[in-house]
Amino acid sequence: MQLSERIKKIRILSHLSQLVFSKSLGVSRSHISKIETGAVIPSTQLLKLICKEYRVKEKWLREGKGPVEEGPLTQKKVQEIDTILEGVRYKAAIEHLEFYNDILDNLISKLKTFKWHPIKTDHPDAAKYLEVKKAFQKKLNELQKLSSLLDRKLK
Repeated sequence: MQLSERIKKIRILSHLSQLVFSKSLGVSRSHISKIETGAVIPSTQLLKLICKEYRVKEKWLREGKGPVEEGPLTQKKVQEIDTILEGVRYKAAIEHLEFYNDILDNLISKLKTFKWHPIKTDHPDAAKYLEVKKAFQKKLNELQKLSSLLDRKLK
């Protein structure tokens, strides 16, 4: 088994996605992907961090020899992992909200450039326009509520 396969094995046995695993080590998901495919050799510093964070022996990680684990997971270590995972979940939610917020800001700025005319209620498309506008406003309000709720939870 190659170094890249041993690193992937650690991640999979820890039940982590590449994204969560990479965040716990302070590197990008693409960097972990390249390591796991053998396209990149991890630095000594990263190998030591993997050993420390996931409690594996460095000799096993580097060479595939000797026992794998340093010792059983402690309650403290489990809590540290939970904290990291919870932080990653919140960060992912924030990134999604920011992404959609940017889309809405862009849409609103484009809409502001139009010259609006009064709605002629007798026009065949007026009812549909008002219906779509109402649905858009409802979704916008929901997003704002979620955003403020998340802001309060993070404080």
